[in-house]
Amino acid sequence: MQLLPFLKKQTTASTRRIDLVWDVYKEDSLKRQARDNRTSNSGIRRSKVGAQVPIPKGADWRKFLEDSINKEHLFIFLSEQITKLTSDIDSWRSIQVLSTCRNKVLSNHTGVDLSSVSPSDHEEADTRLFLHLKHAAQNGHTHAFMRTVDTDVLIIALRHFHDLGMEQLWLGFGTKSNYRDIPV
Repeated sequence: MQLLPFLKKQTTASTRRIDLVWDVYKEDSLKRQARDNRTSNSGIRRSKVGAQVPIPKGADWRKFLEDSINKEHLFIFLSEQITKLTSDIDSWRSIQVLSTCRNKVLSNHTGVDLSSVSPSDHEEADTRLFLHLKHAAQNGHTHAFMRTVDTDVLIIALRHFHDLGMEQLWLGFGTKSNYRDIPV
């Protein structure tokens, strides 16, 4: 799995927690209907992502992501795999990993009180990740780093930083040559 090496590369010696927050694609959502109409079934439909159905590569990747069902299955697969794998690997046991899986949150550590983040009716990861930041602050984390390509997250962070209870919040924003670390 390529996600584990990527996540490990993002950590520092002081990293104690990683939250992976995905969008939720509710069947009766107006947002999902608009998204599906916009792509008009031009995406590549897969039955489910997993060991038997590989994730497409190259030009097929963008078409694969145009389909909400594919993304939903991908996010579920990643959430389940990342929390399982990080609980089984010794070098990951010191890092708490939380990952959204539809309306609930999975963790690689047992006995974690997730009642303030799970279940959640937030469809957008943009807003749901702030529940995770608040939860982290309530559990003793004073510094956080978020990574996104969405400008909405920066605006929400600026508005709610003082409500979170964090001392420092950084936002990794953009991609490739347009990437910047921004202190909130």
